[in-house]
Formats: sequence, structure tokens, C-alpha cells
Amino acid sequence: MPKTWADTSLFGSSHFSDQRILQQISDRKFQTELKYHCWPDLCTRGPDFSLIGKKLLSLEDPQFGQGLGPFIQEALDEQPLAPSLMRHLKTNWADVAAAITEISESYLCRSLPKAKPPAAASAAEGGLEAPSASPPSFVPISKEDDVSALALVGEKGHHYRVKKFLAEGSAGLVYEAERVDAPGSEGGGGAGGGFGSVVASLMKKKAEGPGEGEGVEDEEEGGESDEESEVDEDERQEAQARKTHSRFAKLVKKQLGRQLVLKRVKETQKDSAENEYRIASEVGDQEEGKRFCVGYLDRILETPTRLWLVLRRVNPSEHGVDLTDFINSKFFQQIGASGPRGQRHACGIVCQLLLGLHWVSSPPRLVSMRDVKPDNVLVEYDDFQDAFEAKWTDFGLAIKFDALRTPSTDQTGDALRSALVAFWYDTQKQVPKPKWVNRTPPERTYRQPASAEGGAPSPKKGDAAGDGGAGEGACENKMAAPSSYDMYMLGVICCSIATGIDWPHIDKAKIREKALELFGHGTLVSACGEGSSVRDESDPKFLASFELGAALHDGTAGVVFRKSFEDTFGKDFGSKLFALTKQMLDEDPEARPLPMDAYNTLGFRSYKNLD
Repeated sequence: MPKTWADTSLFGSSHFSDQRILQQISDRKFQTELKYHCWPDLCTRGPDFSLIGKKLLSLEDPQFGQGLGPFIQEALDEQPLAPSLMRHLKTNWADVAAAITEISESYLCRSLPKAKPPAAASAAEGGLEAPSASPPSFVPISKEDDVSALALVGEKGHHYRVKKFLAEGSAGLVYEAERVDAPGSEGGGGAGGGFGSVVASLMKKKAEGPGEGEGVEDEEEGGESDEESEVDEDERQEAQARKTHSRFAKLVKKQLGRQLVLKRVKETQKDSAENEYRIASEVGDQEEGKRFCVGYLDRILETPTRLWLVLRRVNPSEHGVDLTDFINSKFFQQIGASGPRGQRHACGIVCQLLLGLHWVSSPPRLVSMRDVKPDNVLVEYDDFQDAFEAKWTDFGLAIKFDALRTPSTDQTGDALRSALVAFWYDTQKQVPKPKWVNRTPPERTYRQPASAEGGAPSPKKGDAAGDGGAGEGACENKMAAPSSYDMYMLGVICCSIATGIDWPHIDKAKIREKALELFGHGTLVSACGEGSSVRDESDPKFLASFELGAALHDGTAGVVFRKSFEDTFGKDFGSKLFALTKQMLDEDPEARPLPMDAYNTLGFRSYKNLD
């Protein structure tokens, strides 16, 4: 008879012991207890999985002979679930167990050896077991897979062809692709067999000038002197040139829009990818959304469990493809030094990001991206109008506050398991945060929607909503807007653009050295709070007490930050944005500005696509 969870496999994992499954679902690095949200009745809508894991691990002398059911039922009894849902989950405890296994394996399977037979994989420390001889419950994907011959057909009836591998992420693989049923050619690039020939044709047409029927209008008869006629002719030709240039720009942009990206999703990430497609399609479907978000165009089921997502490709400029490239190369510092003409690019990008967050978080969407960072801002340069277009991408962690996914009593089997995983994903999964520890966590930004119309009073510390302390996510209000966490992270992005430092990754030695080069040694430790024993940024405890918002308020560091903002964005815009960024990084989510309020405060109206 097994003595501990390390000796059992009641959860049915092909790779990991029950102990590893339970340790993973209980680990606070990966999930948040529901009590730390500003939304007390979330605890009634679905189970707190971390509490189930902790309960089972805490059992003394568990009697494994009775099976897993009684353990899970006992753990559910201790949670404040709605009575009908409580009965349903206890009856269908096996689906709860399956959801726990799926959630835990979505993390643990990342540590499995790649391209090694099971016999060659050694057991790791901490209870991680070598894969068993039984086949895995999923088939891993690899960039080495030959996918060029796959016949991929989307749910909208379009056919796609993979062209080349681009990148690998935690959710899957990314490829350059094309639609092969687009009008005009096999490659979807129009007549002539490809994008390059189309652009060449358009360039030739542009160089030839206006054709028949496209010339300047006939002069009206009478009255004009030769000199006036020459001036009017010059003006008309200039106007016609602008019109022809604009028409050419639109034609080329149309061709660029046919270039695509395919995301081949790992099977363990399929449910979250389906949610990503659902939300991204909603926020990016209308013309307004397309201005600020990368469009998700289609979905493809290669097999019942193998999903592909189709996105419009943002064409990289010589400076990079995402905002991180621009920040790390100090692009904005270089063009900012050239004066207002260069500074307007940085100003325009910030304004586009604000308008994008306003669009995403406003009714009826009410979406929080929960993954706002420079990597998830794609930047495209429009050389026809000398302007940058910044678009939000990656809605894999996004949630809709008015439509959180919850389990129901009419679900069983795979439907219930999927709903339980989705509930964990929307309410308990820890999302990426800055690498410093002393920051305001995203769970504080969850709020009950009815509170905006004067709902129940806010929970105080010690109430049912929990008192985890400032660093634990305890919250005394429920009025924070859906954009509040995203605005916190946008404040971090503004600091990154202003300084040319990738602050979200300040834990990396190279990034920290760039910060010390700008601020000097010992300056940033003043943002570590009163009573901190940290005396140097090299101290291992530095990130445990540093807070970026505090650095902006600090006398010495704040002066450096303010100058960086004014040098990069210009004195007027930079000083306004510096003040707004301090508000964005406020510890209280309710004190952070709304995206549109921040945009209006900046008063910037002279950039492409902003009016």
C-alpha cells in the first residue's frame, strides 16, 4: 500500500506522480487564491484549485485504498461554492481531478526532455519522474516538423500554405504563411505571381504619373493671367501628386495585408488559444479595432486537438518588429536627439497604445489583456507617411470581465473539465509581471462589475475577500477599471521608451548594467523603501524591495527619469507623460488614469491615425 502521494498515480498522469501534480497546482508562483481578488463571490462560482492541492498534501496518513474521490470531495466541502455547484462537482469529482491534471501538466511538461527516448530521461530532483513507457496524452510539436506540405483550411474556407519558420514561444510555433486562394495568383499576391512583382508594377505606374482620366482638371475659361495660371497649375500638380502618392500607398498596403502569420498551438495550450482567438477576434474585428490591434483572421483545426491561428503579419522595419527591439537599440533616444520631428514618433506610439487600451477595455468589450509588455507591441513603419503604427498583439492571457468562463451544473465529462480549466485560467492563473517583487499584483484589479453602479460595499482587510497584505493582493475597493492593471504595465512601457531600458527584464545583468549606466550606482536603491538594508543594485535582495513607481518619486532617480522623458518625448509632452506615468504606477488601481483621460491630457493630435 502506498504511503505518500509520491507513490501514487491516482490523477492518471503519464509522466508525473500525484505529489508533483499537487505541488504544481498549489504553487503560488503559478496561481492566486480566489480570496485575494476584489470580487468576493468568485469563490462561489468555481473551485479554488490551489486550496484543493494544499488540502490533499496536508492530509495525515491518507488512505489511498479508497481512491481519489473522497479526498477531492472533502476538499470541495471546505470551499464556499454555491450549493448546487458544490453537489455537482462532488458528484463529478473525476472531472475536477482531470482539470487539475491538465492544469499542472501544462507547466510540468515543459520540463520534459526533448528528443530523448523515455529510457534515456533521468529523474529530476523534487519528485519529477522520468516519463513512463506509456505514450503521452499529447503529441509534442517541433520546429523540425515538416509542415510545408500540410493542406491547411480555415473555418472561413480559405486555404493556407506555410512558407518558413519564424519563432518559438511558450504556446507554440510561429510561421510565415500565405493564403493560396487569394484573388490573382497562387501566392495571393495579385497578378504577376507574387508580392514583389506587384509592388514593382505599382512603382512603375507611380513613376509614369497620372494616366488618361487621372490628370489635372481642365482650366476654367477666362480671366487668369499667365502668372496666376502657372501658380494654379503648380498647386494642382502638387495636389495631384499627393493624391497619386496616397493611392499608391493604399495599394501597396493592401498587398502587404495579404502576408500572414500562422501560430501552431501546442496541444496543452489549445483551450487558452481558443480563448485568445475568441477575444482577439472581438477586439480586432471592427475597423476601429484594426487600427490598434493585430487582426486574428481565421482558425484552423489540423486535427481535433491541433489548432492553428491565422494573423495578419506586421512587416518589420529596419529597426525591428516589436517594441523591445526599438527600446534595446535606444532608437527613441537617437531620434529624440534630432528634435521635434524625431520626438513625434515616440509621442505617437504612446498615444496609439493609449487609444488601443481604451478600445480594448471599453464597453461592450471590457477586456483586460493581462500581458502588456514591449514584446507584445508590434511596430510597423509606414514610409509613405513617415509614421509608425503600434499595435497590441497576443491576447492569450486576456479576460472579459463581464464574461468570465465558469463551470455550470449542466456540464459533465470533457465539457465540465474544459470549463473548470477555463475558470482557473480566468481567475487563478498567475500572469507575467515585472521581475521586481514589490509591485502591485494584477489580482487587485479584479472588481465586481456591479460596483460601478453602486453595488455592495467594498471588502475591507480581514473580510471574506481576504487580507493578504499589500504584496499578496489584498484589496479594499472594487472600483478599479478593467484597464487598471494594463495601465500599470503601460507605465512600465513608458519608462522603457523614455530611457531605452527594458525595465520588465531588469533582472537580467545586461539590462541592469544599462540602468546603472544611466542612473549611476546606488541611485535606484533609494526606491527600495524605508528600512531597506539594500545598499547596492548588485545585492540579491534588490529586486525583492525595488519598485519602479517609487523610483519616479525619488529625488535623485526622479530627476533622471524626468529628463529622460523630456529628452525622448519633448519638454511639454514629456513632462505631462512623466506625471501621468507616476499615476499609472500608483499602488492603488483606482488611482490610475483611464486610457482616454491620459490621452486627452497629453493633447497630442498631429500623428497618423490619431484623430
